[in-house]
Amino acid sequence: MKTIKNLSSTLFFLIITTSCCYAINYNISFTGTGASSSIDSVVVKNLTNGSTLTLKSGFDLNLSDNTNSLDQQNSNKQGIYVSMNAIHGNSIVTFYANQTGEGHINVFGTDGRQFLGKTDKLQEGNNSFELSLPKGKFIIKIDGKGYTYTTKLVNETGISKIPAITIINKEQSGNVLPQKIKNTSVQMSYSNGDLLLYKGFSGNLRTIITEVPTKSKTTNFEFVECKDANQNYYTVVKIGAQTWMAENLNATAYRNSDPISIITSDT
Repeated sequence: MKTIKNLSSTLFFLIITTSCCYAINYNISFTGTGASSSIDSVVVKNLTNGSTLTLKSGFDLNLSDNTNSLDQQNSNKQGIYVSMNAIHGNSIVTFYANQTGEGHINVFGTDGRQFLGKTDKLQEGNNSFELSLPKGKFIIKIDGKGYTYTTKLVNETGISKIPAITIINKEQSGNVLPQKIKNTSVQMSYSNGDLLLYKGFSGNLRTIITEVPTKSKTTNFEFVECKDANQNYYTVVKIGAQTWMAENLNATAYRNSDPISIITSDT
């Protein structure tokens, strides 16, 4: 009986270990066809866990079950991505600034005390900076004109170096060229089987897609112009081979411009 008990414990440990070692890392990119090929933004809703974020133009969606590098609940539904470099013991933080102007980058310990701080002029669009940090858990806060980001970072390398914040995508003196941003993905917490809703925007056009991702892929929005005689545009969704309105009609006139009568009598 003792042998059987030990064997059962060993099998249980192996099953748990195998499950924990599997990590989800799906990258979802977006394209547009039909009435428009450009995408202004994509709203992503995880209908299973209730989380929501907005992708700016040019950003991909990274689905991961690893919550150590990015606290999605504090990402303020904006474009921010943290990548780790285990060899050099640093991190690259990429985020989207709504406007050009002074930006503040601050790093705090989990006890709330400020660990690092830097103020610099940041350009509208993608900005990237390198963080050199010791081993530990930190909170990163970025704020500027029209945007604020807060996220968590866990550095597990323990490589000793001088703590520093270095902006890496602005023009530098001499012959050194500004470095290009390598990461244009926004991370979202995801578990296998979660149902996601994507709402793509292109000018006045809006299309909805729902899916359960199982791998990295490209998702295409088929944009269709759907508007009434009052020039109201409507979100559409494709169900099977048919395209349906995803919003109630809000028109006061027929297609021929005749007014729709307002009936006030119950009879």
